[in-house]
Amino acid sequence: MHLPPLVVPISTIDLLSQEMIDNVIDALYEGIDPEALWRFTKQHIYSYPLVCKTFVSRCQTHLYHEIRFGYLGDCEGSDRAERISKLADILDQSPHIGKHVRATFLTLPEHDNTWIYSNLTFLRILPLITQHLQKLTIDGRMGSFIGDPEEAAIRFFIPFISPSISSLFLVLMNTFPLALLSAFLNLKLLSLKFCGGFDHSVTPHATTNYPELQLLECSYGYDCLQALLPRGQWSPATPVDLTALKIIKMYPRTESDIRITGQLVRAASSSLEEVFILRDEVTDWAPLDTGALSFNQTPRLKFIQLQFELQDPSTSKNGLLGIFTGEEQTRIAGMMRIGGHLAAKLKELQVGAGARNL
Repeated sequence: MHLPPLVVPISTIDLLSQEMIDNVIDALYEGIDPEALWRFTKQHIYSYPLVCKTFVSRCQTHLYHEIRFGYLGDCEGSDRAERISKLADILDQSPHIGKHVRATFLTLPEHDNTWIYSNLTFLRILPLITQHLQKLTIDGRMGSFIGDPEEAAIRFFIPFISPSISSLFLVLMNTFPLALLSAFLNLKLLSLKFCGGFDHSVTPHATTNYPELQLLECSYGYDCLQALLPRGQWSPATPVDLTALKIIKMYPRTESDIRITGQLVRAASSSLEEVFILRDEVTDWAPLDTGALSFNQTPRLKFIQLQFELQDPSTSKNGLLGIFTGEEQTRIAGMMRIGGHLAAKLKELQVGAGARNL
């Protein structure tokens, strides 16, 4: 006797897109006091199955996409340690939650900069929450550094971070071990914001493979970029390969920053597709030094966005003059010249200028 196939009824939750589920979760959590968030999360995670088993699985995908260890208002490491302990309790009961984690945000203040390799509970749950990790953000608060970089490399970065991480965001770090970058072989995106520089506190490992960066972003961290620029043969001072770089996003403040940006453009000239030279609410307008920035040897370049301070054409520094050359030239804002060969190749060009000099 042939039995009819079992038909599993489709719930309303199944019909909703993941984006809709994400919006529902965000609406539930909007306005919650961060200090009460862990308690709120724990209570509601256990009550979701009472609503719908499908819902609990789909909401966990969003809730645990990024885990933050430390809030901007943290003053004591004990607060973070308590949250780590509560997360460990959740993972002990539902270890599958770890597979949803794609990003982690670590607060590493100067007075509490050893916990990533000394907190035993944190080290115990790392295998669960890093199995599919793609993005790591380290916030040093006000110019922090790693207490013992070699110990951190052995116990944290090498075993748990380097195998899978593809995006690294360093914020307000006074120093960061340069050699660790070469250990992140899958690294594609590197963002440096308000960083002081790299140090050589970790012994580099012998390797012939280097991460091929595809996107590099920098704001208030140009001393770091000097260490990434190629200097002939590969050495511990150049731990990444820039020849595959596709996108450069810079927030320069000085002419020196512009010159370093120009060196990056030359290093990535064969692969570069998009260039953003911008300003934010913090950085001042930076004059663009003629000759320091050239896109003439960038055959793949498709998009340029420039925000700059217009200079007086009668002065020795004529703003953007000389950046683009070619047989046919088109004036933009009375200052900028684009070669006909480059203009035909570009798909989009955005130019903005500071109002104070217009």
